[in-house]
Amino acid sequence: MNHMHAKSVDSAVFDRAVIITSQPWAAEVEQALTERVGRQRTHRPTTLLTLLAVTALESGGTILLTGAVSAATRLSVTQRHQIDLTGPVYVQQLSRLLGDIESALKPRINLRTGEIREPRYPHPLEMLCTQIIISVIPNRLPATTTQAIDSTDIESYSARRSWSSDGKPDVAPGGLPEKAADEKKRRSPATPGWPKLGTDGRHQHTIDPEVREGYRSGKGRAPKGIFLGFDAHISVDVADRGAEHRASLIRGLVLAPAGSSKADAGIRLIDAIKAAGAPVDCVINDRGYSYGKVEKWAGPLADRGVEQVIDLHATQRGVRPGPTAATIFIDGSLYSGAIPKTLRTLQVPTLDSTKEEKVEITKLHDARAAYAFRPMGGPNLSARTQRYRGPAEVGTIRCPNHRKPDRKNLAKIPTTNCAPGCDCGRTITLGPDDGFQTRQRAIYGTRKWKESYGRRVAVESANALFKRHHVTIARGSLQVRGLVSYAILLSLTLAGVNASLLEVTYGYDIANPSAENCTLVARPLRTRALHRKKRDFTRPKRRTDNPAPNSSSPVSPTAWRKVSRETDA
Repeated sequence: MNHMHAKSVDSAVFDRAVIITSQPWAAEVEQALTERVGRQRTHRPTTLLTLLAVTALESGGTILLTGAVSAATRLSVTQRHQIDLTGPVYVQQLSRLLGDIESALKPRINLRTGEIREPRYPHPLEMLCTQIIISVIPNRLPATTTQAIDSTDIESYSARRSWSSDGKPDVAPGGLPEKAADEKKRRSPATPGWPKLGTDGRHQHTIDPEVREGYRSGKGRAPKGIFLGFDAHISVDVADRGAEHRASLIRGLVLAPAGSSKADAGIRLIDAIKAAGAPVDCVINDRGYSYGKVEKWAGPLADRGVEQVIDLHATQRGVRPGPTAATIFIDGSLYSGAIPKTLRTLQVPTLDSTKEEKVEITKLHDARAAYAFRPMGGPNLSARTQRYRGPAEVGTIRCPNHRKPDRKNLAKIPTTNCAPGCDCGRTITLGPDDGFQTRQRAIYGTRKWKESYGRRVAVESANALFKRHHVTIARGSLQVRGLVSYAILLSLTLAGVNASLLEVTYGYDIANPSAENCTLVARPLRTRALHRKKRDFTRPKRRTDNPAPNSSSPVSPTAWRKVSRETDA
């Protein structure tokens, strides 16, 4: 390839790439890959990582190893000297670097003694990815205590060799049940010898041994169905209710084979961002995570001191017996048995529901919440317990067995006809066996719950940032093999997304940062009207020597404007 007339690497792009790879994570990687004996490397690992970062920043989402080789030829002499690049770079060197990082993450076995040694890199892969992603975020923007997590598909570049025999995705057991689209019509004949059985017991349909089948929901005009690749689990900042706007900065990444347990990946993600310094005490997630058993999701979250805000699957909703004879569980919350039967089973909004229908459904859930027990303070997560006060004690209903002082709004409070011995005013403590899997502070379906759970849109926006807006990650964007190689390249891309988001939201350039004592304030959100391009429909200013045409003028408007421009000249 002739690079004589190739465009040189922009200085701002190069400076941002150097900032990403000058952080402690890169020094730890280089130390782990530096051998004490034998021939030295031609290029330092940090040098090659900087070239990959340059490619990630200037490519718009497509990181090819050949692109990093091209970037090396387009650096200036000063830039080459700055990253200690003293010779040509080859694809094999970049590929070997990614392979060496993968080896450094695995335990080592002494073949002579059988001793198992610790990995040369002291942290798991998700911790490395998280450190890369947050390397561009200044300390003035600490992580929020509430994080929103979600997963999105990263399709593999490797070609499919075979299909599942039943047409369903070969996902890990215990996942959320989904109805995948019919893939049988698009099938091609399987290559002889495929599928193979992977080391995890699942089917391997590509030459990449770590790629698996997964299910992705339909978005936009794309139908739902099965894909081959990985699930990228990310965590983003979420502002508290009523607080000022916060950018959806990505705080962590866990890349897992598609169809793997979302709960396992989500717990690893929480561990990674907490180890990176994020003071997480609440997580907002969809039912793909919380659908798992208590010991898979809700329990490990509680062990880490983290509460959850969740949506409920259809199988998790409904009426179930409560801890006492006079109480019941409805949609995961504890209610008095005095609740009218008309409020026990309420519909939930669907994708086809109109705005007016959603408002009416929320009003019904708010009316039902008057009969719900209310939490007393925060939960005891270590013991899996939570104390609740009855609705009569709180004052949301009037019960003949629990007299409360009269108030001005008594006419708006529903009255029950409970028999003596009801639990409307009782304090109840729920234990680890009392619906702990679906327990959350806000009552499901109410306006307060919608406001809290609605903040999860932040992670949906972050997915769109690297799928469509700031960069475009699609099939073929990452042309490597192996989960570690995909994870490293994707992390460099997400670091670039964070850098772009900082500049757009706060006017902060990581290559030219403002003073440490300067407070970063988010720019106000743009409304739809501000996105519209201003159009000027006014006519040119009339002149006395060239009067504007009227109904009796023989000069056309076009000719008149031409005469006016000539007169001005």
